[in-house]
This record gives sequence, C-alpha cells and structure tokens, in this order.
Amino acid sequence: MIKIAKDAVRELLESSHGLMLTVSFHKRNGDYRELNGRLFVKKGVKGTGEVPKHLLTIWDTGVQDHRRIIPENMKTIHMEGKEYKVV
Repeated sequence: MIKIAKDAVRELLESSHGLMLTVSFHKRNGDYRELNGRLFVKKGVKGTGEVPKHLLTIWDTGVQDHRRIIPENMKTIHMEGKEYKVV
C-alpha cells in the first residue's frame, strides 16, 4: 500500500485520465462509503451550475450518476492496480 498525503489526492485522481477507480471515504454525515467510478464523464452533464472547488465530481458506475465528494475525506484509493492510503 502506497501512502499519499491528503493534499495530493486531487492531483492523483486527475492523473487517472478517466480510468476506473475505487475510492473509500466518509460522507458529510459521517457514513462510510465505497464508490466505483470514473472521472471526466460527460454523460448527463447540462453545463448548468458550478462545482465548488473543494469538491470532486466522479461518475458512480453503481447508480449511473455523478457524485461529488471531498477529496480530503478519502481513506483509500484503488487505481491502475495500486492501492493508496490517504494519510
């Protein structure tokens, strides 16, 4: 398992170039969640509204919809055959 700092999470995820990944994180209400998905999916995007800069939008393949998550709340990331632990 590779350790990664919280402030480097966004850069790591954006380097995935839309490949499948799995992230585990705590939601705002404190619930733990795992999400399988991809970044940079344009399906269903109308172009209205803005995403706050502190959030990251990921296409959740389980529910076939976009989800916004706080990168700093992530605990683990599985991407390109590697597992990262956010510290």
